[in-house]
Amino acid sequence: MCKAKHLQYLALDGLSAGQKCKTFFFPQPNALGFHAAYTSQKVEGVIPRCLIESNTIKLLHMSGNALFSSLPSDVRVGSSLASLALNGNDLTGSIPLGIQRHGFNFLDLSYNKFDGTLATSFVAGSPKKVGGSSLSLSNNRLSGDLPVSFYKAPNLFYLNVLQGNLFGCNVDNFGLATLPLLDAYSPRHHCGSDQYNITILIFGVLAFGLILAFFGISKSLLGTHLIQLVHR
Repeated sequence: MCKAKHLQYLALDGLSAGQKCKTFFFPQPNALGFHAAYTSQKVEGVIPRCLIESNTIKLLHMSGNALFSSLPSDVRVGSSLASLALNGNDLTGSIPLGIQRHGFNFLDLSYNKFDGTLATSFVAGSPKKVGGSSLSLSNNRLSGDLPVSFYKAPNLFYLNVLQGNLFGCNVDNFGLATLPLLDAYSPRHHCGSDQYNITILIFGVLAFGLILAFFGISKSLLGTHLIQLVHR
């Protein structure tokens, strides 16, 4: 594929999830309505950088497979690539700057394990597609401040970046935390990881207190029992 000179569209979505790739635990159909299955034939491996860097490919969709590893930090996005979907894989590491600064008509990197922060120069949507771009980075491990382009995004009609991540919130002139209104998850988002850390800390303190109380009661009962035995 890397040597194909006229390849423009490559869609290999969910090849492992096809009906014929599944092995069912129960006969289909069955009276109980069970549809549990596993996939023995997986499309897995590392994404060849040549596919992202190709200057002829306009659409590259490889979502819902078993692709892993991190993307090359110095990957250069091809000049023609307008639609990139790598969601539903097992990709790790930071999102390369080349991808963050490209400006896609459609970009979906959700449901992976990307971590780190986003560049302040992140380009949200394509300047050439006003009001028609889509961006999804949800359900990763991203944190830090949100790029300004997420707040002022005239090129976007769909934005999903808050859900499943730990982004902080910008603060307006009145000291109030703000989030991109275009993201439907903004009313439920906790600003930054501190919210989660505090919750975990409180839970840990309470749990530790209960453990101490339990051992204290147990020790007291044991002492009482020993005293009774001595007096006998």
